[in-house]
Amino acid sequence: MNSASRVTFRPLVIRESDDDPEVFVVGRTETGEFAELPEIGVRALRLLGAGLAVETVEDYGLRKPWFWDEFMRGLDTWHHSLHMGLWWWRPTLWWKPKAGVSKEEREWLREKYPNWETVYGDKWDVIIDNINANNVEATLPETLPWLCSTCHLPACNATQSRNGTWRVRDVQLEYDGRMYHFCTNGCRQIFWKDRDNVNHETVIDRFLAGQIQPMDVGGILGYMGLTPDVMGDDPDYEAWTRDYADRVAVRPGAAS
Repeated sequence: MNSASRVTFRPLVIRESDDDPEVFVVGRTETGEFAELPEIGVRALRLLGAGLAVETVEDYGLRKPWFWDEFMRGLDTWHHSLHMGLWWWRPTLWWKPKAGVSKEEREWLREKYPNWETVYGDKWDVIIDNINANNVEATLPETLPWLCSTCHLPACNATQSRNGTWRVRDVQLEYDGRMYHFCTNGCRQIFWKDRDNVNHETVIDRFLAGQIQPMDVGGILGYMGLTPDVMGDDPDYEAWTRDYADRVAVRPGAAS
């Protein structure tokens, strides 16, 4: 049996947080590993458990989906890319994303995800050095992310090239005289299967078409109704930057 096709789901403990009624604590008591998730994340876990709680795909006479290998390759990177992308474009959010890259947290990330430091460490170092230099302005977006034409999430998934380098790929599809962009081959296939129903402009498509004015970050924030009192920001910069306060900023692009 091919071990790569094994899909095992162990029971998770899910309970409401004692500190925030809109947050749930999810984890396993046998390992002592727990994490906080919003309600939508808990719903996704429950749907996943209900639909795929089987020991192996083969036990039910099923074949692996065609996108399985891409899915498996992305398990250690894609959610970190989305996390970094959402944090960077935090003014476009309506919640307060946490960076979560203190020294202790990075040690945990390196242990669980061996590629994390190689792919994301130097980017976070530049951000940390700018914040510790009181240059938060340098960590705010000046441009906008390209959004996937299917899921409308930022197309920011890092994948490894044959030469070992990591880069964000743009999965394209030309249809009806227009070029569409996707975060993965899976999203491209979903679009193609139902292209006449899911063919909706992303907010970036509307921006580039001149439907949003002025054509800058401020314009799109106004279009989304995100005023300074509701737009997202990190809730506690010091919590994850103070560990590096005495470090000399040597990364290119960091404030001196």
